[in-house]
Amino acid sequence: MEHISTGSFRNCKSLRKIRLPESARYIYERAFNGCTALKSITVPAGVVSITKHAIGFSYEHGEMKRIAGFVLRGPPGSAAEAYAAQSGIAFEPV
Repeated sequence: MEHISTGSFRNCKSLRKIRLPESARYIYERAFNGCTALKSITVPAGVVSITKHAIGFSYEHGEMKRIAGFVLRGPPGSAAEAYAAQSGIAFEPV
């Protein structure tokens, strides 16, 4: 699986944990939007692109909001670290 498509896991409120495959390369907009029970994701080193609001956000009351306490994990210098910095999401290097 190279692509995690737009809205793939949208509003999966019971999703607490997920392991992304090493084959993942692209994570598209709102792929995990509204997954409010999901407090962290580890993004593999091979991911080269994560688009706007793909991870760590929830659309509530007409606006996009960061999920409180969410942490994005990934290799230093990766697309995950860049996405976290651009999105104002906590990042933890692994």
